[in-house]
Amino acid sequence: MQEIKADDLDILADIAYHQEQAMREEMDVPSPPTKPGTSVVSERLTTSEIAQLRQQKRTISAYAQKVFSLRLRQRP
Repeated sequence: MQEIKADDLDILADIAYHQEQAMREEMDVPSPPTKPGTSVVSERLTTSEIAQLRQQKRTISAYAQKVFSLRLRQRP
């Protein structure tokens, strides 16, 4: 049977130590944070904010209809 020298033991111990450290580092890596789902609402709109958005929608729609109807009339 072959004898293991002290230097060989030191080398083997060093290799084992580095392998153990590498395994610990892999286990300590945090997982990426998850994004909240679309159903999560951070802040609800107030009734007046909803009314304001609806009014803006109506204003934009009326403007678009006016502009496009004028352009359609100008076509030959």
